[in-house]
Amino acid sequence: LHEVLLTTCCVCCCCSCIASSISQSHSHRSNTLNNKMPFFTLPVVLAVSSLSMPAPVKEDDRMLVYFGDGCYWERQYAYVQVEMEKFNRTMAEVTSQTGYGGSTKLGNDGLVCYHHDGGDPSDDYADLGYTEVERVLLDKGKEESQFEMLVDNYFNSFTKTPAGMQRPDPGDVGGQYRSCIAIPGGSDGPLMPLIKKYNTFNMTIKAASGGEDDVFNTVYIYDSTKFEFRRAEQFMQFHCNFQGAPYPQSYLDTLYHLQIKLGLINQTGCPEGDRSWCEGLRM
Repeated sequence: LHEVLLTTCCVCCCCSCIASSISQSHSHRSNTLNNKMPFFTLPVVLAVSSLSMPAPVKEDDRMLVYFGDGCYWERQYAYVQVEMEKFNRTMAEVTSQTGYGGSTKLGNDGLVCYHHDGGDPSDDYADLGYTEVERVLLDKGKEESQFEMLVDNYFNSFTKTPAGMQRPDPGDVGGQYRSCIAIPGGSDGPLMPLIKKYNTFNMTIKAASGGEDDVFNTVYIYDSTKFEFRRAEQFMQFHCNFQGAPYPQSYLDTLYHLQIKLGLINQTGCPEGDRSWCEGLRM
């Protein structure tokens, strides 16, 4: 447990909440399997060359899937690695985004937001039944092969225990951290056989109806066409983590600012927080 005192934001388990002079404890264990950083240690050249590239294909031209596995910061980093290493995408083509899924409710202001002290309190994602997720877009004609790489990475993020499979961050518990996968068609969708194939430790797989509780060793399956992905706040994208190897500047800064420049992670209308306290948590 690490005690963190911030003037503009505080740490709630794994993520930031906007508050004023609040001290809270943080618990998070990093997944060593997915915490390698091969492509980010080189590419200032890649990062700079990406600045002149056009924005990727529009979202509605590609299949959207999302994954929930506890705190979304660590898992976004893992899926960015999959996209760049295995999909051969550049920083400008990365589609991994943090957000909220597994519910259909909206706040009175039409928003779904992280915990905050300002604005409309009805838009809190946890109160609305959402869980933290990361979405990735799959290229046309490569949906199955790309999803297979992602779902393999997903199940390998869990740790085997005598009681079952444990998430990378066992300190984050509750419905807002429940494990899930969202694919078109849900449990009846064409990608479901790949989920079954890579569930090699026989975790419990359940068709979901929205707003479920967090159940150990259980992965809920959502229909991504019915339970839409709600992108998280801009400052929550490509964020630092609190344990394990620190993330490099090319991830925390270069990729983050490039995606802002391309208009891919615009502000959502929810209150934004401060990333400055990540300064001590970078490579």
